[in-house]
Amino acid sequence: MKFRIDDFRANTEWMMQTLSLYYQTIEQAMAENRRLNRVNIDARSIESQDDFDDYQEELDQFKLIHEEDFTSKVRYTFVSLTYSIFEERAKALCQELKTRKIIMQELEEKPRGGFVAGLKRFFPHGYMHQTMRRELDDLRLIRNCLVHSNGRPDNVRSDYEQVSRVLEKNRSLSLNQEGYIHVGPEYCIQIVSLVKDFFNAIFERAGFGPAETVEV
Repeated sequence: MKFRIDDFRANTEWMMQTLSLYYQTIEQAMAENRRLNRVNIDARSIESQDDFDDYQEELDQFKLIHEEDFTSKVRYTFVSLTYSIFEERAKALCQELKTRKIIMQELEEKPRGGFVAGLKRFFPHGYMHQTMRRELDDLRLIRNCLVHSNGRPDNVRSDYEQVSRVLEKNRSLSLNQEGYIHVGPEYCIQIVSLVKDFFNAIFERAGFGPAETVEV
């Protein structure tokens, strides 16, 4: 006996898998670029003090670009993309639940307290546990800071204390010397896992079918 594949769930899980693969591609490309640049720097011929000074300057620039600033800024775009996919697909999920007559209410168009707060009010008790809701809202706060303030928490007026709280409790996020958020690779992996867990939890709670063929 085979269970029928649930198209909505299958499409959502495909999207999450593609997001994970895209992130791996980004990190691999940055690692290769970092390796090639370091090879070129180390291949320099040092025959004088001026040569050594140029070499040291290139090393300092290499560290700034490939270990501190550039890699983190590239991850800014990935955090923004992940949140956008989460929000867009979550809106579609709410509509799908209404279409299937599982939850018969509307998601607020401009929810007070932000999108995740609107989801909390949309789903009945038991659909979103508190920890997941809080972590998704943390993602929303970080994404807003990256997009609207270029990663400077001190430029986020209303959410400054909340963003600071997220930075304090998440070891994959920090502030660099210039006051910009530094996004570590672990954070990108963490948020993809978080979004996957959100959708899987709703699918299971709402009784969606499998995303792949299941034989029993």
